[in-house]
Amino acid sequence: MIGQFQGVKHTVARMLSLTEQARVTAWDAARALGEDGAAEEASLAVAVAAATALDAGFQVTRTCIQVLGGIGYTWEHDAHLYMRRAQSLRILSGSTASWSVGSRVSRSTAPAGS
Repeated sequence: MIGQFQGVKHTVARMLSLTEQARVTAWDAARALGEDGAAEEASLAVAVAAATALDAGFQVTRTCIQVLGGIGYTWEHDAHLYMRRAQSLRILSGSTASWSVGSRVSRSTAPAGS
């Protein structure tokens, strides 16, 4: 029933794309960490995964509660637990800006000697 509304379809499709983007960056970070002698690549991959996944996780859970019509705030559905967990991870891991702008990603992608 809910999938019959085009606006909801677009919202859920955006949620899926954010989830897939976070999943791909996390797998890339895991792959880079598993390789020997690629510390710089692993550092960059982890920073990109953190910058992507932290924000995507919170956006997806917040949108999930909106799509569910607010039932996610009740104890009848686990969506509020996922949103609280995503928010806690964002707080504990630092802001997305601290992972991307002027920090790990920028330093890792800067040309040598700059």
